[in-house]
Amino acid sequence: MLGLSPHHHSAKLTPHHHTSYGGLLVFMALAGLLILLLTLGVVLPSNADSGTIGVTGVVPGAPPTTAPVITVPANGTVFTTRQITVSGSCSGNYTVVVTSNGAVRGSSFCDHDGTFSMVISLDVGANALAAHYVDNLNQSGPSSATVNVTYRPVASTTPIATAHGSKVIPAPSSGSSAASGAELTITAPYRFDSIQPGDSFNLNGDVEGGAGPYAVEIDWGDGTQTLISRTNAGPFTLAHTHTKAGRYIIRLSVSDITNATAFFQTTLTVSGSTAAAPAQPAGPPIVVPAYQLMIIWPLFLATCLVALSFWLGERYDRRHWRSPPPGGIAAP
Repeated sequence: MLGLSPHHHSAKLTPHHHTSYGGLLVFMALAGLLILLLTLGVVLPSNADSGTIGVTGVVPGAPPTTAPVITVPANGTVFTTRQITVSGSCSGNYTVVVTSNGAVRGSSFCDHDGTFSMVISLDVGANALAAHYVDNLNQSGPSSATVNVTYRPVASTTPIATAHGSKVIPAPSSGSSAASGAELTITAPYRFDSIQPGDSFNLNGDVEGGAGPYAVEIDWGDGTQTLISRTNAGPFTLAHTHTKAGRYIIRLSVSDITNATAFFQTTLTVSGSTAAAPAQPAGPPIVVPAYQLMIIWPLFLATCLVALSFWLGERYDRRHWRSPPPGGIAAP
């Protein structure tokens, strides 16, 4: 029988002093993160190009089911002035629209304190006032209880408007435009929406009745006013730009040569914020073809499995290794 003299390292487990599974784990995690980012860059492009279309959806809701309440003026009131204030209580984030004899006379927002108020122009004779809500989808709610008032103008002379600086200032009078054969009115849509800050807003109005020339003044609700002079009645368009987001009350007034006046109030919602200038890209994007990712992912996963198997194998060896008996291994 041949006896073997064992080397001093034979049949002994040598510790892996230089193997760092912690460092390997960090490296694999960084590699996986890089591959994931490249994959997202292919599946979800970060920069929109000329072929990208953004879609905003609106889900229709139920229209308003309640109505505001007109508290001023009182039912049966008789007025000798054409312009009156209509106010009342309301609730919800609605636009309040006031009508007289079925025609829209103005609109306002329901304020946070649960009230609304606006100045409207009456027709000569009986006026049946009512109010209703309009939501953000332009859906109208039921009308409030009717408030019946009467406008009886006081007879007066017909003064002539005089020029004063850049504005037309009629002489004091409470007269109407009876000389023209039709009551002076100014109207516009009762609400405007979907305006962004910095966009040009076109206000479409219409002057009817009265006797020309006319002085039309627009209060845009942001501290600025526009005054124009018109020879004849009819539709007109004025452009304005609101630079800040918010809710604005726009007031229109017109006076004619007989000093007859008319008012109309409408609402404008400016939403969003001014778009910032796009940032310049730091460099060209990294483009990885999709078919290469189909190869990279399996290789990465296989590498992870190999590293895991080595780690599990080493743990098994450390726990189950038994030293051979003294004297080495004898060969038969």
